[in-house]
Amino acid sequence: MDILKGIGSKLFQSFFWFVLVALAASVIYGASGDLDPTFNASAFGNFNGNVNVIRIQPDGKILVGGLFTEINGFAASAIGRLNADGTVDTSFRSLDFYNNFGTGGSIFAIALQSDGKILVGGNFLGADSVIKSGIRRLNSDGSLDNSFSVVGISSSQTVYDIKVQSDGKILVGGDYQLNTSFNIVRLNTDGTVDNTFAPLSSVSIVKEIDIQTDGKILVGGFSGLRRLTTTGAIDNTFPTINASSIEAVKIRPDGKILIGGNFTTVNGFTQGRISLINSDGSIDLTFNQNNQGANSAINDIALKPDGKI
Repeated sequence: MDILKGIGSKLFQSFFWFVLVALAASVIYGASGDLDPTFNASAFGNFNGNVNVIRIQPDGKILVGGLFTEINGFAASAIGRLNADGTVDTSFRSLDFYNNFGTGGSIFAIALQSDGKILVGGNFLGADSVIKSGIRRLNSDGSLDNSFSVVGISSSQTVYDIKVQSDGKILVGGDYQLNTSFNIVRLNTDGTVDNTFAPLSSVSIVKEIDIQTDGKILVGGFSGLRRLTTTGAIDNTFPTINASSIEAVKIRPDGKILIGGNFTTVNGFTQGRISLINSDGSIDLTFNQNNQGANSAINDIALKPDGKI
């Protein structure tokens, strides 16, 4: 009976990821809701662990991060790359991301630089023989970029999001301490800590970051949504958005801010796990007002060109 349960669980997991990424593919290719027959979705059913993050490169290839060691039988420790048709890109080198718990490391964040290099963050002790954790930079072929210097964080702490500013500096959010900064830090382009960015001991766990066109920084996490100035200080012109466990933050082209998570109220208004915030920090009560919305947590938000969510 236990064996049957295990098989059923694996089949469900495979089916779940098949459906999830096939739906993502339909968004990518602008389909009307049908599965894209040109996409080899069977590759996604053969991860031997969890998928946490997907990023699409400008050339259409797909970076996938999570807690796994292989894709379709091809060795891929925590990160792999697929071709645009869904097959495994075997030219992408698989590093050995690891931790000290007897299992492989886990990647939660992937960000692409304009030069094609790849920033990854998550929960891992090191990569290959280099013991540094939290955030690393890969070359475009997946090999480790040893020119990127980062002071490691504890293997029990986690990086949840990475965003690259227009000037190339790197914002890193999560649940960690790096030097005197808690949960958010800014790095220079070479990976050193940008000390012009003020330490923020008052910001709790950061799950997602988004950057406004004026450079101000929105951070969402366990304590709600806050806006920071370009130097990292709390922007007191923007009110605190009180919503428990914000997992996703997405700025729309009109400047309004979508938030998703595991909340049922935002600043006292009923908002079922997704809400729209005006650019001044007030709640847009024309959006999802008094609506139960999703019945479980929303972990990511993407916008289609037509404005749909």
